[in-house]
Amino acid sequence: MLDAGFDDAKTGKDIGAIDNEKWIPPNDWKHHVIATSLLTRLRYDYLREIVTEYDIKRFNSRERICDKMPDGLYRDIETKKWIAVEIESARKTGPEMKRLIKSIIAASAGKRIVSGKQIDCVAIAYDRAASDERGYTLDHRKRVINAIKKE
Repeated sequence: MLDAGFDDAKTGKDIGAIDNEKWIPPNDWKHHVIATSLLTRLRYDYLREIVTEYDIKRFNSRERICDKMPDGLYRDIETKKWIAVEIESARKTGPEMKRLIKSIIAASAGKRIVSGKQIDCVAIAYDRAASDERGYTLDHRKRVINAIKKE
């Protein structure tokens, strides 16, 4: 379509861009690498039942019962409880942080359903060496804990 003159054509998938003949990955590539790696390990190394973000979006596009789409789900073998996975790879502030905190609180209270599954808790995965757009080291764990305390 771009070759036909449609300059604003998009595929629906953000697979990066070409700038001066150099490929530039999308901004959220690290997020997807962490999510895919974690869910793959949970499935194949720890034999957990998983639901991918793709499947969550597909299910919830019809149902519209999920306020915050997690990056994945997995089921604990011993307790049989479903755990939502949130990958933190960027500094969340304002409404985005509030949505994350509300989803954590709702899960801990047994009031969160995603893709027809009762979510009992939220696991947050992050890169300990992550930095924000300003170059500051991000302490996702501390930021989430502090936001929960404020709520």
